[in-house]
Amino acid sequence: MKPIPARYPSLHGSFFTGGPPVTSFARASFFQRLTFLRSSLSFRLCADFLLFAIVCGGMAGPALAQPQGPVVVLQFSGVGAEPARDAVIESLQGQGVDLLPLQQVQQTAGELGASLNRPQGRARVAAELGLQAYVSGNVSGRQRLKVKLTVYSGRDGSRAGVANMRFKRGSMVPGLQATAARKLKSTWRRTQAPRGGGGGRGARRDDDEFFGMPAAAPAPSARRNDEIVEPVEPRRPRRRRPQRQPEPNFDEPVASAGFDDEVPPGMGSDSSWADEELGDSEGSTRTPLWIGAGLSFLSRSLRYNDAVRELSDHRIDPNPSAHVQARFYPGAFGGSGFVANIGLDFRFSYLLFASSQRGELEFDTTATDLRLGAHVRLPIGDHDLGFGAGFGNQEMGFEPADDGSVAGVPQYAYKFAYGLMDLRLVFGSFAITPRALVAVPFDFGEIASELWFPNTTGLAFEAGIQAELTLGEGVAIFGGAAFRQWGLAFNPEVGDAGFTEEQRAAGGATDQYMMLELGVGYAL
Repeated sequence: MKPIPARYPSLHGSFFTGGPPVTSFARASFFQRLTFLRSSLSFRLCADFLLFAIVCGGMAGPALAQPQGPVVVLQFSGVGAEPARDAVIESLQGQGVDLLPLQQVQQTAGELGASLNRPQGRARVAAELGLQAYVSGNVSGRQRLKVKLTVYSGRDGSRAGVANMRFKRGSMVPGLQATAARKLKSTWRRTQAPRGGGGGRGARRDDDEFFGMPAAAPAPSARRNDEIVEPVEPRRPRRRRPQRQPEPNFDEPVASAGFDDEVPPGMGSDSSWADEELGDSEGSTRTPLWIGAGLSFLSRSLRYNDAVRELSDHRIDPNPSAHVQARFYPGAFGGSGFVANIGLDFRFSYLLFASSQRGELEFDTTATDLRLGAHVRLPIGDHDLGFGAGFGNQEMGFEPADDGSVAGVPQYAYKFAYGLMDLRLVFGSFAITPRALVAVPFDFGEIASELWFPNTTGLAFEAGIQAELTLGEGVAIFGGAAFRQWGLAFNPEVGDAGFTEEQRAAGGATDQYMMLELGVGYAL
């Protein structure tokens, strides 16, 4: 054994015992060995720390993994699919991802006779164009939108990963622009072909190749010196047969298939960003503005009760009228909570092309119905319980005939205060809203004049229902029916001018209206 160099003085003269120099580490005493290790400890720690820093610096790599080949963004499906797709494209381009035009991919698929709905078709097109991955998306929900991005590998067309995000309707586009590329970063490596083959222990890993390290050899088992060791085959991990998933239709301009809720490992934590950023307030999930317009059919039946002398009843068969309605919740634009569910309720209808006859005389008939008030909705899951109050004006009158004759039926002009309650039940894209309204009039028009019944009092009740079917992009068709009845008490007195001069006396009247409506609505 070679003598230990003179730079270790503790081994050439015993520091603790003062004995003769020692030239062999094996012959050194316990205290001499301890002194030797102490003198070299700081050097070893510095060297180990430097090596650890180099390894960690190499593992850090780039800030965001990028695909090595071109990527194509397929058509998205669902409400707001096009804005969502454009936002994802902008996010990927901002990270320098090479994107191929979708039209070029669809044209190549047509020339090859390959379907983008099947893994084999996607693999053929990818091999022809050198694609690394496909990105598809689905947008679901009404106001709180769920965006699901699915990545398919160009190597074999199989699904490589899924990213789930949730946004308010107004923040979906900026949210995707800011986070889509980051959500997909863990899927790019899954779309690359393996370079080391084999997936068992002892196989070369991507990390080993990156650092230039040789593949790790299997650890030898304990054995005697004369024992011959046979090479051990690495045991491959047990594979589970993947479940078959429904494939979206990418051959059509717009995909229509849905996606499952499975999230691959490593992607669930990223998806929580949107929920934490946006919150879970129920007020933020409702439509801030809804506008509807269409055609309705109005019928009327006016009958007098307990009339002393016969008075002219009035009847209108179903006649077309135009109507508009709207609900506006200003606090829902960027707000949440109770304030976002306080809004305005507006309805207006106008009778079209109506006339009434008495004998051979014809009288043009006019009718309007206006209602304006406040409305509060209380979210219950996907449904809404609503309460409203406000003022309204309903009028029906007759123009004189061509010869100047009058219809003999007074004008009814109800000015009233009302309270209502409704319940909006939502089942996917279909919604149904029953409602009930009570109106208290404070003016009745000509019927309450001195020449008719100045002591008139009354009350009205309305029951209605409206069904709505959302077609997409906020557009919906709706239809409904309503019944309103005014109950009037005339309270005639002997001294009334109408009773004295015209002998008009009746206990009261019922004024009934039936409305059927059909129209188109838009939700913002």
